[in-house]
Amino acid sequence: MSRQAADGYTILYATSTTMAINVSVHKALAYDPIKDFAPVALFAVTPFVLVVNASLPIRSIDDLVAFAKSKPGALSYASNGPGGAAHLFAELTKTMLGIEMTHVPYKGNAPALNDVAAGHVSLMFVDPLASLQLVRGGKLRALGVTTAKRVSAAPELPPLAEAGLPGYDAASWHMFVVPAATPKPIVQRLYGEIDAIIKEPEVVAEILKRGFEPSAGGPPEQLAQFVQSEIERWSKVVRAAGAAGIE
Repeated sequence: MSRQAADGYTILYATSTTMAINVSVHKALAYDPIKDFAPVALFAVTPFVLVVNASLPIRSIDDLVAFAKSKPGALSYASNGPGGAAHLFAELTKTMLGIEMTHVPYKGNAPALNDVAAGHVSLMFVDPLASLQLVRGGKLRALGVTTAKRVSAAPELPPLAEAGLPGYDAASWHMFVVPAATPKPIVQRLYGEIDAIIKEPEVVAEILKRGFEPSAGGPPEQLAQFVQSEIERWSKVVRAAGAAGIE
C-alpha cells in the first residue's frame, strides 16, 4: 500500500497493531509505519474489559492482588495469541500491580473466553461485544474497562484507573492512513471530510454497534506524534513481556 500512488485515492484502514505494536513484536517489518504512512484520521478505539471466572473470590483489583500474592502461581490469563492487545494489556497490568500471572495463548478470542468462563483459566482482557453476554449471564465477572472513561456498551463498569489501577488507559485504535508522500493539502482535505463523516449520527451508531467508541483523534500532525508515542509505549511492554521479535 505504501508504494501506491500518493494522490489521496489510496487509503488504508490501520489499527494499533499494524501501526504500533508490530514494530517491536516482529523481527522485521515490510513497512515502516512512520516513514511509509501519513496518518489522516483516528476515528475509533476498542475498549477492553477485564473479566475473571465468576467462581473466583475476585471482585476487585484489590482482590486480584491479594489472590495473586496469597496463591503464587495460581493466576493465569488467556489471550488470542502473543503480541496481541489482550496479551499486552495483561502484561501491563502485571507490571503495574507487581503480580505474577501465567500467560495461556489461544488461537482466537472465542476458545480463550470459553476457557475463562469454564474456569480453566483465571481471567482475560477482551472486547465488550465478546464478553458482556457472559458477564450478564453470571459466568464471568467484570472488574472494569481499560479506557480512562466509561464505555457506551457497559456504562455500569468503572475504568480500571478508578478501580485500583491509577493511570491505566489502554485500547486498540483504528485510523485511516495514506502513503507518506501524499501532499499535505490532500491529507488535510481527507481529514476534514472523514472527521465530518464520523460525527454523523448514523456513523456514530454503527461504530457503537461494533463495540467501538468514537474518537476524534485530532489533526494529522497530532496523530503522527501519537503514533510515535504509541510505538514507544508498547515497545516497553513488549520487551518486558519477552515478546520482542517473536514473529
